[in-house]
Amino acid sequence: MASPPTTLTTLPFEMRRQIFIYAFKVDGGYVFNGDSEKLTMADGKPINLALMYTCRSIANDTKGMPLSVNTINFSTVYRRAWNGVAGCFNYVRIFYRLLQEDLVLRLAPFMTPDMYSELGQRHPAFVSPLRNESARYETHVRRFVPERNIRVGKGRGYSSGWHQSHLGTVVSNDYYNGFGHLHCLGHLWGRWYGPMWETEQATSYCLRLLAEKEPAEFSRLVYEALPQWVDTHPAHEFLDLMFPPWAIPSQAEMANVASRLEANNACEAVESWYYRPSSSYSPTRSLETSWTATGTRCREKIRFSATAVAIRFLDRLPTGQRLKIRRVTLHENLPAVCSPSVHAEGLAPFFRENQRLQVERRVSVMRCIAEEDRLVNREIEKKFGRPQDVAWFLQQPNEPEFENRNLMTTDSFSKVLVEWLLDALAVPGANIPAESFTFVLEGEPWVDFCSDLFQQVVHRDVAWQKAFDATIDRGYLRRGKGQIWDLTHNRLEEAMKHLSKQASPLSSDFNTGHPWDFELIVEQNQLLNKRLSWISAYQNLPRFMEFPPELDYATVLADHYEIQTEDEYR
Repeated sequence: MASPPTTLTTLPFEMRRQIFIYAFKVDGGYVFNGDSEKLTMADGKPINLALMYTCRSIANDTKGMPLSVNTINFSTVYRRAWNGVAGCFNYVRIFYRLLQEDLVLRLAPFMTPDMYSELGQRHPAFVSPLRNESARYETHVRRFVPERNIRVGKGRGYSSGWHQSHLGTVVSNDYYNGFGHLHCLGHLWGRWYGPMWETEQATSYCLRLLAEKEPAEFSRLVYEALPQWVDTHPAHEFLDLMFPPWAIPSQAEMANVASRLEANNACEAVESWYYRPSSSYSPTRSLETSWTATGTRCREKIRFSATAVAIRFLDRLPTGQRLKIRRVTLHENLPAVCSPSVHAEGLAPFFRENQRLQVERRVSVMRCIAEEDRLVNREIEKKFGRPQDVAWFLQQPNEPEFENRNLMTTDSFSKVLVEWLLDALAVPGANIPAESFTFVLEGEPWVDFCSDLFQQVVHRDVAWQKAFDATIDRGYLRRGKGQIWDLTHNRLEEAMKHLSKQASPLSSDFNTGHPWDFELIVEQNQLLNKRLSWISAYQNLPRFMEFPPELDYATVLADHYEIQTEDEYR
């Protein structure tokens, strides 16, 4: 009697399993499409799951297998429909944080020893900076703010001036600073060198303590800052107003928060088109009301981070499917909004739920970190990141204002880099297993440039800070009370040691170089006996490096701006 024919369903289970893995695993894994919000194959084609529908037996055997055997890849996402939300979110988060800091500093005199002790149990590194900054803040108010203004609450907050400077003149084409690359350290972030998210958490926790201790004064200050809340919203709602930085709010949610913070026109500002500034036509005259905008126009393309997009995707999956996922790769390939260096902490719930989850976060040194720094809108130098100046460049690229457009300002690179490194080192503190999360600084395809950048710039900054500290410790410089005694970020050396050792969770795909001899710097500068002399010597070091040719300013603009010629919109 003939044996029954062997079929796929009659093979031993382990053999069937290997066949199914081979059938479902695809080169490059699955890729999240930001426009459709669906997974595709790496080449953009739809995922083929036809085998699963062959019969019930195979469907049962392969349930969840495609997600288990394929890495899921996410990149930063720009969507036209999300653009206004992204820019507005970036703006209101900064404004909200500045409001929080203003409230903390104005309420800090009410902090009792017990409250400092309670704060220290949760955020020990925050106590000393808060004491110091509170004292500095009160000294500044007494010296520079007229008493009549103090009595009515004016001149004591940084947030209101910042808010007015960015939205108060937004109706003018000339003065919009852009919200996609908006940065502001404020009071406490500029004084405490902790991880960014930890700083924000500590500020929020401290404000809650103060609101509980002095509810009447807290309410008075909230209503002073947000007068439209009087008789409409209880002051304590301010404490829970903001989304976490890795959120992707809906338009309605964002509009509600913007309205509550009197920033209704922030979304409108992002969506507007911007033209060459009038000052480029007549730099010696003020903006003329009769001036008509013409020529090429631009508006920002603003992105959410790969991590924020992944969190949104995972959160929307049914739990059963989410538990099948084994590997996720986050490609932070371009700048994104809302302090993207802290976003990995938003993954914590998924690690708690799925102990087999492995996440690799890959951050492009050149396109995500260095390029963001080039586009940041600084108070003094605004020629490379504002959409109206981009429009001007596209019309007149040879103007003197743009001659340094391809130079990297290395004095700020280390400060931006260390935020990413410190926030990555803080990830295990968010209850994310160290063995489950990897942070990779990605140099490709500019690995040689990145190696040179780290050797010539980052290790230089570490050595100068060490030399400066050694000079103070050896008594060559006297430490002044209340002064900030740092040339660069004082935790840069610590972060670089972790990176150089490729110590979990930090790694890189390029050679990060070796330390400079800081004693040589001490010897060469032993005649400098004043703090300002050291700062001047440090600031006079070579400050620029040429971007690689592939990252020419004109080449990368299309990644960051929508661009229309006059023929296209007339």
